[in-house]
Amino acid sequence: MFAQYKTEISFKDSILKNREKVIFQYEEELVPAFERRIELKDSTISTQNQIFKVKESFYKEEVKQQRKKKWTWLGGGALVGLLLGLVFGGG
Repeated sequence: MFAQYKTEISFKDSILKNREKVIFQYEEELVPAFERRIELKDSTISTQNQIFKVKESFYKEEVKQQRKKKWTWLGGGALVGLLLGLVFGGG
């Protein structure tokens, strides 16, 4: 029992001695790495949002053009129908 206690005490002492080294390693290596990963993720999300906005504006413009085409064809068809009605109906 005393040998186990002595081993645990020496383990605790080694941990305390290495505490500063571990803290330094954490602050100098791990924290900046996580910060870079967060910045990269934020940048990726921002880029994806920009891509989605460009696609959204493209599709909105495409819908507008399709609506204009639809009304052009409907108007043209109505005009042709009116002219045909006047030509064949009036004769």
